[in-house]
Amino acid sequence: MNFLFLLLNSEIRIPVVQYLFNNPVRSEFFNNFQVIGFTDLGMAWYGPNPLSNDNTQNPTSSIDHDPNNGKGGTGIIIKIIDQKNPLVGGIGFGFRSKILGFFVRMDCGWGIDNLILQKRIIGLSLSTDF
Repeated sequence: MNFLFLLLNSEIRIPVVQYLFNNPVRSEFFNNFQVIGFTDLGMAWYGPNPLSNDNTQNPTSSIDHDPNNGKGGTGIIIKIIDQKNPLVGGIGFGFRSKILGFFVRMDCGWGIDNLILQKRIIGLSLSTDF
């Protein structure tokens, strides 16, 4: 069975200091400072149909082990099928600049899973490029 995926990423970068001043500033940090907004959408699936039961159902099983009934539980198996949307995404904003020759990124983002906004995640990264 083939594994497939689809991804869309969109980002807008605004070089704040370059818009405010006509000439380059001496500070490397302010000269490279950018404010960004981003959004991501994607899905991954097996087979030809991303909406098939194999891709959208997340079954979990549980066995009753209640020690209060004297026999160590009833042994009843409970199967729960959690139907999920295979499309996931994220939205957020961030800042980019350069400090001591390193590119620095700070992002604040929220994931979207099953059409529900997830908790905020803040990331800080040093890299050679952004």
